[in-house]
Amino acid sequence: MGSKLSAPGGSSSVRSPSMEDIHTAYKQRNFSRARDLLREACEETESPQEKGQLLSISAAHGDLETVRFLLTEKRVELPVEPTDDNPAVVAAHFGHTEVVHELLESLSGPCSPQRLLNWMLALACQRGHLEVVKLLVLTHGADPENYAVRKNEFPVIVRLPLYAAIKSGNEDIALFLLRHGAYFCSYILLDSPDPSKRLLRKYFIEASALPSSYPGKTALCVKWSRLRLPWVDLDWLLDISCQITELDLSANCLPSLPSIIPWGLINLKKLNLSDNHLGELPCVQSSDEIICSRLLEIDISSNKLSHLPPGFLHLSKLQKLTASRNYLERLFEEENATNWIGLRKLQELDLADNKLTELPALFMHSFKSLSYLNVSRNSLKSFPDPWSCPLML
Repeated sequence: MGSKLSAPGGSSSVRSPSMEDIHTAYKQRNFSRARDLLREACEETESPQEKGQLLSISAAHGDLETVRFLLTEKRVELPVEPTDDNPAVVAAHFGHTEVVHELLESLSGPCSPQRLLNWMLALACQRGHLEVVKLLVLTHGADPENYAVRKNEFPVIVRLPLYAAIKSGNEDIALFLLRHGAYFCSYILLDSPDPSKRLLRKYFIEASALPSSYPGKTALCVKWSRLRLPWVDLDWLLDISCQITELDLSANCLPSLPSIIPWGLINLKKLNLSDNHLGELPCVQSSDEIICSRLLEIDISSNKLSHLPPGFLHLSKLQKLTASRNYLERLFEEENATNWIGLRKLQELDLADNKLTELPALFMHSFKSLSYLNVSRNSLKSFPDPWSCPLML
């Protein structure tokens, strides 16, 4: 992350014989001698810069005792700019979790350490220090979705924590970030397609047994909600399409879907596409292309639909359809509603918060099992004549 970080014992802007001796003692794992030498060096200097360097040296070697001594007794202050020799950055680089915590706890006053925290987080993600990542996010408020930037610099993708973790092969860190506020973006999906697919398939799909008609197969519940996915790749689902019984893609950034969703998912029972940017679903030319005949529930609320997909008219087992908070001006495109036999078992229909002006009897009178209907906050001018269904008005 940025310019190369000096390793313990490497070159330094401040050098004295005692500094060399401190490095040597630490490298030889002689912590007692290193501490004595470091305290002696601290007594000999009045320079805040040199004391700061002593703090960096002890932080680099994970010497918590000396770090505490310098912070509390010698009042060495931790700077908040994320330079390479900042003691907290050094500690994060080498994965010294307790030292990182001690250093950050020493910060006080009105200064905001957010830029420092974000830099440390991206660095720890790149270096593979999961415990440091957890500490920064859960205890100190580092933002998994923020870029690491220094003063007067522009954000670059390599300093995004999730990108850094995935590109470095740190899958455990990537998973933690995704579960604590990080999201996929197009750069990550394009630059790391295979690791992204592996994360989605390995950690966000739950398995259970399929009916005996599918021996050796497991039912899959795909839970890809709240990941801000900009798209869904057909390759992510194609080889498991016959096993998916639940698909949750809610709260993403999807403007469109691959053709297999939902029409090609033969065992799909529940579909949640709410809170996306969908203006339509994939088009089908005939009912022969619709094999998702087991669908029971669909939630397509909070999208940009102007009418319901005509393919819904062929879902003979559908019981619940939620399409509230769209831009529905018509229920279905009537010219496309031919030879349909579906929705006879529809029990719940939510069309609230749309722009409907009518509910065509052509469709409504076919909903023979309807027991719940919500058409509030529309612009209805009339209501269909009563028909034979359990609906209570």
